[in-house]
Amino acid sequence: MYEAASRKIEECRVAVFSAAVADFTPDQVSSLKVKKGKEDWELRLVPTRDIAAELGKNKRKDQLFVGFALETDHGMDNARKKLEAKNLDLIVLNMAGEEGAGFASDTNRVTMLDRSGGLYEYEQKPKQAVAADLFDRVDKMMGDA
Repeated sequence: MYEAASRKIEECRVAVFSAAVADFTPDQVSSLKVKKGKEDWELRLVPTRDIAAELGKNKRKDQLFVGFALETDHGMDNARKKLEAKNLDLIVLNMAGEEGAGFASDTNRVTMLDRSGGLYEYEQKPKQAVAADLFDRVDKMMGDA
């Protein structure tokens, strides 16, 4: 996915980096089926490449990068850290485990934080409406640029 994103990023004025494909991947991959036979089996995981952070290193001034932060604790602090570390212009924070939010729901409640310190809290609503709020926020930011 990183290679594909890298090839297209130069063409983008706005890049929305949704959830990572995986935060971790096995450090060894077997080309054969791993068969039963031993009692213990260990799986070692290593972090995957952070596409938003990598591409954020070379973001142009005319580009706007948006990311997401799904958090379980210290949401605002973690979202602000990600905003800076990944060189994002806007981050959408949602809290896992919150009633009516996250993956197992058709609704969500998000807070958007922008690089200039703007904080925008939204009530719980259908995910399609959350997407519309995000595009409205991006449109406003592009108009302000």
